Amino acid sequence: MITKFMKPLAFVPMLLGVNLLSGQELTNKNLPVNELMPQIANLYNQRSDPAKSASLMKELQAMRINANEEYVNYAAMLYKKLGQDATADSVKAELLQRFPKGIQARAAYLKELEPKRKTLNGADLESEYRKFLTTFPRNTFAEGAKQHPYDLLAADVIRKYVSEGNYAKIDEILKDFDGRTNAEVYLRIQATGALLRKNEDKEALRISQVAYDIASGKTGKADETVFLGSALSVYSQALMRNNRPEEALARVEEMKKLGQGMGSWATNETIFKSLVQLNRNEEAFKFLDNVLKNSTGDNTAYFAMLEPVYKKLYPNKAFSEYTDALKANAEVNKLAAVKASMVDEVAPDFTLVDLSGKEVSLSAYKGKIVILDFWATWCGPCIASFPGMQAAVDKYKNDPDVVFLFVNTSESDANYKKKVEELMTKNNYSFHVLLDNKEFKKPNVGNLYGVQALPTKVMIDKNGKIRFKYSGSSSDVKSVVAETDAKINILKAI
Repeated sequence: MITKFMKPLAFVPMLLGVNLLSGQELTNKNLPVNELMPQIANLYNQRSDPAKSASLMKELQAMRINANEEYVNYAAMLYKKLGQDATADSVKAELLQRFPKGIQARAAYLKELEPKRKTLNGADLESEYRKFLTTFPRNTFAEGAKQHPYDLLAADVIRKYVSEGNYAKIDEILKDFDGRTNAEVYLRIQATGALLRKNEDKEALRISQVAYDIASGKTGKADETVFLGSALSVYSQALMRNNRPEEALARVEEMKKLGQGMGSWATNETIFKSLVQLNRNEEAFKFLDNVLKNSTGDNTAYFAMLEPVYKKLYPNKAFSEYTDALKANAEVNKLAAVKASMVDEVAPDFTLVDLSGKEVSLSAYKGKIVILDFWATWCGPCIASFPGMQAAVDKYKNDPDVVFLFVNTSESDANYKKKVEELMTKNNYSFHVLLDNKEFKKPNVGNLYGVQALPTKVMIDKNGKIRFKYSGSSSDVKSVVAETDAKINILKAI
């Protein structure tokens, strides 16, 4: 899911009672960015006032030429938000020239490297990682969230070496993170997950035990423990895999106290199998039975794990009868969960232009179930969901009571319409696309429907009421079709 609006503005509320300075005075004070942004955002929010608008534009001009890269970047985002796309693009170009070793240059470098991260072997990927460290030294950037690109790239290198069975290299990479406790714990968690997937249980135990010791403060190195829950999760799995069930369950108890990691497949598997290893079969069955009775999903993997224990406990009962009852119960749970997510709002009418230039109004579909899919060409999750949405469209193509409208919104590229057409043609998508963009001088339907993130789907019943509104989507075709199908069936029954 991608947030539709710029994050600095989306999450900064209007500040009431702030005594704002005017005309470049804010920028020239060289405040920390987290102090400057709320005050500039307040000017933005009050830009309908000519004086505030004039002050905002002067501040943006000053930010644009400021020596602080974050100021310049924030100015580019605001210009974009104001619809001044050409200015925003110019500021971004200037930014890369002025700060060739800065945050945005680093981001551009990583973007160029991205395709190689999956194809290179371990040694070559490590070489790229070392080059990145030299080109953009970590210590030249402020500690905190901006450090994560180093951790993510290092994690890719580690996972690559795990896939190649070169486990000694893991320790070499980890040496780079000595003293950065959260980063080291994070990387050890990533390494352990990869090792567990390869069934390299002893190596997984070695790596995860150190992660747990650091995160829990046993080594004296930890000053933060943000990854303790995840460290406990992989460590408990590794303990169970190495036939140390009592220790595995003890670590799970620590997770319970933290309130983290409970309910996941990995934790449930650890609890169940640890109990079985301790010959506490009845307790193991009761635990997993409770999990399954509250489930709404596909439990095939759980059934495979449970079957031997069930047959041992109930040799005269058919396991299939037990699982059939659970499957029926899961459908009931799923239906209840879907119904609980329903809303009841009047769907605002609108008129937009489709790719052929024809005007299309929501009111034309009165008496039908309408699914609006808000998306953009730059939105990866939107594009990833399209194979599933095409399958849903195909399923209902002969149903006169169901209509799908794909509302293309929030585009900034001047050639976005061509991109939309190429995307539809290349993938043979039979979507009815509507263009929700400014040059058509129509109401912005994304704003009208309160769309804050892409993709967002809005499902309208036959009476013109919004009944479902949800953001995000899956790339799994069956999952997308199943979710869409379940909600359409509910709307048909209204």
